[in-house]
Amino acid sequence: IVSTENADVFVESETIPVVDVGFGGRLTYAKYFVGEFENTASSASIVYTTKNAGSSTLDLVTPISLNNFYFAFGALSDAPFKALTVTLTDYYDHAKKVDIVLSQQGDNYYFSVNEKSIRLSKAYNLGERQFVNYDGTQFSFNTDNVIPYDAGFTTGKCLMSITLPDASADTPIEIYQVCNQVIRGLLSDTVDPQISVVAPERIAYIGDKFSVYVPVVTDVLSPIVGKNVTVSVYYDGKPIESTDGVLMNRIADFTRTYEIEITSYGDYLVIYNYTDGRNAMSHTEIVKVIDREAPTMTLEVTEVTVAVEENVAPVEVTASDNITASEDLTFWYIIVNERGQVEKSAKGTFYLTKKGDYTVYVYCSDETGNYVRSSYTLHVV
Repeated sequence: IVSTENADVFVESETIPVVDVGFGGRLTYAKYFVGEFENTASSASIVYTTKNAGSSTLDLVTPISLNNFYFAFGALSDAPFKALTVTLTDYYDHAKKVDIVLSQQGDNYYFSVNEKSIRLSKAYNLGERQFVNYDGTQFSFNTDNVIPYDAGFTTGKCLMSITLPDASADTPIEIYQVCNQVIRGLLSDTVDPQISVVAPERIAYIGDKFSVYVPVVTDVLSPIVGKNVTVSVYYDGKPIESTDGVLMNRIADFTRTYEIEITSYGDYLVIYNYTDGRNAMSHTEIVKVIDREAPTMTLEVTEVTVAVEENVAPVEVTASDNITASEDLTFWYIIVNERGQVEKSAKGTFYLTKKGDYTVYVYCSDETGNYVRSSYTLHVV
């Protein structure tokens, strides 16, 4: 890392090995994990076998999505491993880690996530396919064993490593899948990249604002997927500007957050487009802007007199709404007697069979359900 002001000021990193997995051509899936292991690929999985006794670690060479994390694996029944640790490390802050541990103490087996641990009902190394996954709120081992956990990572992007502690030489682990990518002896990338975004509130109102955050786009096989991401914000079929004047049309600068002010009713679309070089994808978040302003209504009368069983026609009103056309407004009536009891409800003409003074409540509603109420006195003689 070199200073932009003085080329003589720099920080030198550790040596970073380059792993040629065949990206852009014929892929070698087995090379995506590096470590002191031999490997054997099949059409269903890849078996990695430790070269040496002791603790051996496999590192995945590409970052993955924490919120889409899924790891399917198995022990070989003729040479089961004793314990397993899967470590997820914050991509931007390596001090933040989650250790997912399967361990044995005597005859008991345990599933742990950092300091939290639960006892399992059976062994995890009997040759069966197992899995661990995270949904953003909890880690699960084989569905039934759940540990709630907030990883607290900077973003949803993380690095993955697999450790077989205290293993003897020639101890195998069979890897079936990482996230949505099946790990096996194939030569091409046919699986879509994955995206994780902070979604805006689905319902909003005029004057509200929402933010467009940096998305996390990952692909187990592609090292460049994070560079091929754009975001657009559309309203009424056209891109709109952020509050600071950036036209939100295929924006590729994700060094910042964008803020959108809501000025119109309808749907705002936040569209992410991304590709891993082979498979192009899009993801859309919709913000629905809802009208919460009630219509205005004025009755042309305050009192009406009719005879018993005489039809009472709807009184004349003047009504309008900020969204719904006047002819599309809905009216209905609640008639209450002198004792405060509801005598009748109606959507149009009605009549009453008893003499007395009534209060007729007139309701007016727009298309989203906002309503206003007024009333007049009805004398039935």
